[in-house]
This record gives sequence, structure tokens and C-alpha cells, in this order.
Amino acid sequence: MILFATITTAQDSPWSVQTSLGYQQFEIFNDFRTELMTFENGNSGRSTGNVTYPIRSMQFGIGLNYAIHPRWTASLQVNYTGWKGEYGTDRSMTFNAVAENEVTHSPRSPRALRLAQFNLIGYYHLNGIGAKSQWQIGTGVSGAFRRHRYETLARYNITSTYDLEVLESQIETLDKWIVGIPLSARVLIPATERLQLGAQLDFTFFASEAFHRSLVLIAAHTF
Repeated sequence: MILFATITTAQDSPWSVQTSLGYQQFEIFNDFRTELMTFENGNSGRSTGNVTYPIRSMQFGIGLNYAIHPRWTASLQVNYTGWKGEYGTDRSMTFNAVAENEVTHSPRSPRALRLAQFNLIGYYHLNGIGAKSQWQIGTGVSGAFRRHRYETLARYNITSTYDLEVLESQIETLDKWIVGIPLSARVLIPATERLQLGAQLDFTFFASEAFHRSLVLIAAHTF
């Protein structure tokens, strides 16, 4: 959930500035990791896969809105999120399954994300001129800079007693600029003469790179 505060310079002014704080989910599809395993008896194994575990974290931002027409509003929004933790919580390796000395290992990997996202969105007012509540849908263009730090290579040894030894771990930082298309829907309902409450739902589709979404609660105040 995101708390989204909008402040206008005057009640009839077309300009407004906004701040935001809330919750988002980000998924990356084109970053890969390699896992190598060796065994004391000489056997080996290898696996490679995408780092697709979603990152869920808090998000905050600022923005500038301009009412072009009673039915159209342009919005420039800048959002930032940061997260640090582990992934691979659903991975497991079991040896000697169903035996008395069955052993299960669940190796986890460090991961961190820094994301700055810039959205330029044109909103269309669905319910027309003069309506008290504002139902809006919008789209535009999105650009983002992401810094993804994660384990790109893990090398393990499985001993004769099925203990797991970490032989090598490579942590790398990948910086990328990415572009995409945001889809946004929001509703603003007046609570008082100057206060509006509502909600906003956003999806951003980045070109073969990532997927971002957030659910927003809105509080808009006119000065």
C-alpha cells in the first residue's frame, strides 16, 4: 500500500506537486546465476537460471502534475526503492531421501536492489467535466536505473557424509538503464472542500527486462 500526498499551489491552479510512500514489487528476468557442485567421489553438477524471485519493499517518491484540460492531466513522477536480503528460500537439495541419514540443504544467496524510476503519464478523466469524483486511467513512458547486486556464481562441495561446503561465491553488481510502458488507474473522491481521498494501481512493463507494480492509497490536498 502507498500513501500518496498531493499539494497544489492554489485551488484553481493547474499545477500540483506530490510526494509518495508505499509498497512495490519488482521482478527481474534477464539476470542469471550459475551454481556448481562437486562431490568427494569425483562427480559434478551444474545449473544456470534466472534470478526471478520478486523483490518487495517500501517505495517513496515525488512528482509534478499539470492539468492540461478538464479531461487530461500530465504527471511526472520519480520513485525510489531499496532492498537488501536473501533469495532462494524455496530451494532445497535432499540426499539419501527416505533413508535414516537423509540430509536436506537450503542454500541461500545474498541480494540487493536500488531502483530509481521516472514516469511520465498522461491521465484521462473517465467521468467527464464537473464530476466531483475523478476516475482516471493513464499511460506514457517510464525510464529506470537499477543497481542489482547478487550472487552470480556459487560453488559447493558435497562431502561423503553429505555436508555442504561453500568453496567459492562471487557477488557482482549490475547497473542498467531500462525503459518501459507504465499503465496506471486512479480514483480521487472529495472528502472535504480541499481534501481528496482515493487509490492508485500501477503496472510498468519494461522491455524484456523487468516488471514493476504497486498499489497506492491517495490523499490529495488543495491549497
